[in-house]
Amino acid sequence: MNKSVRKIIDSYLSLVNQYGKVDVPILAITKNADISRATFYNHFNNVEEVVVLIEQDIDKQINQTIQKYRQDYADKPYLMLAQKVLPILYEKRDILKILYTSPLRAHWLNFLRQKYDGWVSSFFKTNKDNKIPKYYSKNMSYFFYFSIVELWLAKPIPEDPQTFEKIFLQMVSTPIINLI
Repeated sequence: MNKSVRKIIDSYLSLVNQYGKVDVPILAITKNADISRATFYNHFNNVEEVVVLIEQDIDKQINQTIQKYRQDYADKPYLMLAQKVLPILYEKRDILKILYTSPLRAHWLNFLRQKYDGWVSSFFKTNKDNKIPKYYSKNMSYFFYFSIVELWLAKPIPEDPQTFEKIFLQMVSTPIINLI
């Protein structure tokens, strides 16, 4: 990612975080980034493309990691998330905190659900003992995992990944009824 694109992204996220709205004018982004409107339009057609690039950029390393370790952790995907994905999320915690705690949250969660629906669905095909309809169990799984990560990264000072891994694994192995 070149320097101008990074400035645009950083400016946009800063303004979303500052003003609590997704619809940030291009003029405000360029002024905050100290770049020209032409520079913005050399890279993007609109603000929506900035959001898409942010999501794709964050997801790139996560997706590569999941693909790399998918077979090794086929029976315990939550362990792969704990050991391989949490450190990546921690590195990107400043951006993720904005995505999880700003008006971008709905867009971000929708992106994740669409992106990982096939992977998550693959775990439910083999679970014939589950009496809960797939629609509910799959969506509950999304919300459960996304909420755990959101709670962690939205803290003023999140635990380091190694410390949080233990908390994460404890949470995913504890029946929800025991968390209440």
